Amino acid sequence: MLPLAIDFSQVSSDAAFVSSLAIALGAVFVVLQIRDNRKLIIASTEQAKAAVIQAKLSTDQLKQNNDLADMEMIMRIYEFANTAEVQTSWLKVNDLGLKSFEEFQRLPEKEKVAFYQMAALFESIGVLVDRGFVSVATIDDMFVPERAWQKLSPFIEGINKEAGEEVYVFFRKLNERMKEHREKSQSATEGARAPS
Repeated sequence: MLPLAIDFSQVSSDAAFVSSLAIALGAVFVVLQIRDNRKLIIASTEQAKAAVIQAKLSTDQLKQNNDLADMEMIMRIYEFANTAEVQTSWLKVNDLGLKSFEEFQRLPEKEKVAFYQMAALFESIGVLVDRGFVSVATIDDMFVPERAWQKLSPFIEGINKEAGEEVYVFFRKLNERMKEHREKSQSATEGARAPS
């Protein structure tokens, strides 16, 4: 048998070539991978932008739906408030101009019902405002709760004493919020008129 002669310089040279080739192919692979990653990043960015736009549109739609529901609710209350029965009750409360709960107690039952009905109406409106279903500004545009509070105060104070607890809590809160709203509106109007 002939001894196999290995040329180590040739093997070393071939190994260096293969190694260089592997490094070059690895570099090409890395460059291609970076390009693909860049495309993925751009696509992900565009997708994120689209998601933001979709979220904004969804939020706007929800707000619009909420505003429509609020308006429908307030219109139903307004329709109820404009019925002959409620208007008759309001006229009774307004015309009687109670000064005390004792005056209320001497009224005939039909006239007493008018006070309960008007207090319940404004209590309901107060609940809607307190829960954030309807804005104070909308109520200010459609009703006059401060006037109702003024006319119903002797009745409400007497009912509170009789019950031993505060009744028509949301009507009171509505009256307070209306005062704050009017003060802010007046301040804003005066601020807008002030010369600069």
